[in-house]
Amino acid sequence: MDNLRIFIIVFAVIASIFGLGGLVFWALDQEDRLIVSHVTLDNKCGIDSAYFVVETTKTNRRVNFTKDAAKIGALSSEKLRLALDPKFGGVTFSGYETTVKEKVRFIADCTGNAHQQSVFNSMREQFN
Repeated sequence: MDNLRIFIIVFAVIASIFGLGGLVFWALDQEDRLIVSHVTLDNKCGIDSAYFVVETTKTNRRVNFTKDAAKIGALSSEKLRLALDPKFGGVTFSGYETTVKEKVRFIADCTGNAHQQSVFNSMREQFN
């Protein structure tokens, strides 16, 4: 009986060590990573793409579009948002947010309901 108890205790200790190690590696994988996003803009508005920026939600870092493209570094825990460049005040644009990925595509549609567009984009992300 003593050998069985020792075996069970040793097995439990080894299993706990492996479980704890797996938890540590999982936690390390969840840390914020810097991701450089290559963002493209499908501009369906009647204004030039130079008036739009892509910005991060936590740090509010902004990058302008050049020829419907922008490159921005962001943390993996942040979101990216399409917005109008604040230096062109007096006009509002309700852009939607998306998760930070290496390739992101925003659609600027000034004719549609921005909230509805945001809902559809969230659904697309969830089901793809």
